[in-house]
Amino acid sequence: MSDEIALLSLVEAAASIKARTITPLELVDAVLRRIDQFEPQINAYISFDAAQARAAAKIATDEIARGQYRGPLHGITYGLKDVIHVAGRVTSANSRVRMNSVATEDAEIYRRLSAAGAILIGKLNTYEYGTGTGADLAQLPFPPARNPWNTMCFTGGSSTGAGAAVAARLAMFAIGIDTGGSVRLPAAACGVAGMKPTYDLVSRAGIMPNCPSLDHVGPLARSVKDVAAVLSAIADPPVLGSYSIAGIRIGVVRRWHARDVVADPSVGSAFEAAIRVLASLGACLVDLEPTVDQRQFVDCMRLINNHESFAAHRKDVLTHRDQMGPALFAKFMSGLSVSAEAHQQARRWRKALAAKVADLFTTCDIVVCPTTPRPAPPISDGDAVADYTSAAATMPFSLSGHPALSIPMGFSADGLPLGLQISGRRGQDGLVLRVGDAFQDVTEWHRRRAPCTASSVGPCTKSPSVPVAPISSARARVLLAHADISSPSERDLEICATQAARMDKLIAHMQDVSP
Repeated sequence: MSDEIALLSLVEAAASIKARTITPLELVDAVLRRIDQFEPQINAYISFDAAQARAAAKIATDEIARGQYRGPLHGITYGLKDVIHVAGRVTSANSRVRMNSVATEDAEIYRRLSAAGAILIGKLNTYEYGTGTGADLAQLPFPPARNPWNTMCFTGGSSTGAGAAVAARLAMFAIGIDTGGSVRLPAAACGVAGMKPTYDLVSRAGIMPNCPSLDHVGPLARSVKDVAAVLSAIADPPVLGSYSIAGIRIGVVRRWHARDVVADPSVGSAFEAAIRVLASLGACLVDLEPTVDQRQFVDCMRLINNHESFAAHRKDVLTHRDQMGPALFAKFMSGLSVSAEAHQQARRWRKALAAKVADLFTTCDIVVCPTTPRPAPPISDGDAVADYTSAAATMPFSLSGHPALSIPMGFSADGLPLGLQISGRRGQDGLVLRVGDAFQDVTEWHRRRAPCTASSVGPCTKSPSVPVAPISSARARVLLAHADISSPSERDLEICATQAARMDKLIAHMQDVSP
């Protein structure tokens, strides 16, 4: 069969498999040939097992031939972010610390996808431990994923390989983990659909934690219909939607990209065009004015995330910190310097900020805004890469736990995708998908295909430059000793002193602005 099979969307491939016009084995072989062709310049995968995928595809082909069709994911190819455990496979999390960490149990999401008949191609690229800002990617054991629209550009993170694999047609769908935007950011950067479900809708069992109180498991795929098919298989209860959005009240937020950060003009233009499309479909638009600066959500999340990440991985910091990349170790040192009291205050701040987000839904059913205020930056620019995350409008809905979907809404002058974020009340995941699907039924942005060319591949990111006066070496020693690091190296002292100074400044800011 033609390699064009690999270019089908999930729902198109599922319909063909159900009708027996193609087989899962033909689909897997087509995807594997495409991986052979494009993976060397995209780096979407950390590992993949072609033989195991073909073996699973043969089983699926035989099952369907016997009339044992399991549903729309039967025989469909996908990838998992490499922080999700699959028994017998390494969960590397793109870290030298975990290069030999073979999982002993399957994650719940892998079990559900296997039960649905989906075929795992491999484990997908990520930041180290699935966390961070994208700095120092060059110092990790596996090369960074590249944006299929322009391999000189960032993919969004931290589910870097997930966005790249779906956009490059190296998998029908992917599963990422979204703490502050790590499904929606790569979806926006790579021009695909990415969904952060309502908090706790999808099980996190068997997944390396980043920040347990903020981690969400979510799918990325080529269209909203594809995302809905995946979410229905992994969510409890399944997520279903209908079509018309006539009469739905949609709140329009401009503040976060028009006032709080400096947005690229292409983003504002594409957003205004997108809301006109929603209005033409019968939605009732309501202008919203959030009372909180978008950057407060970022600051609050940083305090909570860093504290919980250090607590989750404290043992690794004690025993393997010399093997960690500088960005990951710096984050853990930041978390070390956030006291239990500061963490509790940050949690109270989060509760107040989440209430502000919930207030947005008092006069509307859905809230829309740009996912990011600018297109993906060059991967060589560490400052711009870090800013791409911190300037995004993803964190309000991460802190609040509301479902949020990013879909393409246009392209920049340089041909890079721009993302529209659609959020709804907690538990209203189906309505969010319904609005996104209605938008895609009358627009073409999601149907464009990334070129996947790599005529010129630039260098990886370097650390962003954030000048700060470090705390004293003596205080750094006290903080490290408190974490049972009694004989710190000069590197330990230097990074701890710098990160603690940054957290001190952030905590002081929190005390000024939080309730």
